[in-house]
Amino acid sequence: MKDTTRKHPMPYLMIGFIALVLMFQAAAQNAAPKISITDVPHAGKGGDSAMERIAGKVAHLNSKDCRIMLYALAGGKWWVQPYADSPYTDIDANGNWHSQTHLGSDYAALLVSPNFQAPATVPDLRKLTGVITMTKIEGKR
Repeated sequence: MKDTTRKHPMPYLMIGFIALVLMFQAAAQNAAPKISITDVPHAGKGGDSAMERIAGKVAHLNSKDCRIMLYALAGGKWWVQPYADSPYTDIDANGNWHSQTHLGSDYAALLVSPNFQAPATVPDLRKLTGVITMTKIEGKR
C-alpha cells in the first residue's frame, strides 16, 4: 500500500531559521571592536583657542572594558585631546562618545584598555602600545 501522508516542511524551516539566527549572533559577539568618527571637526592649524565638537561610535564591545583617547594632528605631532590632564573620553551604554577637540589637520580616535597611559604628544600613533583599534580622519575643509 502506498503512503499518501506528506510531511509538512514548516518544522524544518523553523529549525533552519533558528540555526541561522544563532550563527549571526555568535559572529556578532566574536566581531572585532570597531571605532568610528561621525562628527568631524574642521581642519585647522592647532593652538589653544579654537575648539570644536568631535563624536563617534564604538561597536562590538563592552564599553566598560575600554576608553576613548582622542588626538589632533598639528605641527607634525599628534596632541592628546581635549587636554593632557583630562585625556579620556567616556563611552555611553549605546557605544556613543563625544568630546571637544582643539583643531588640527587630522583627527584620531583610539580605543584603549582602561590602564592605558596617554602621552601628551606622539609623532606616530602606530607606535603606541595598548591600543585595541583606532581610526583617523582628515578635518573638514
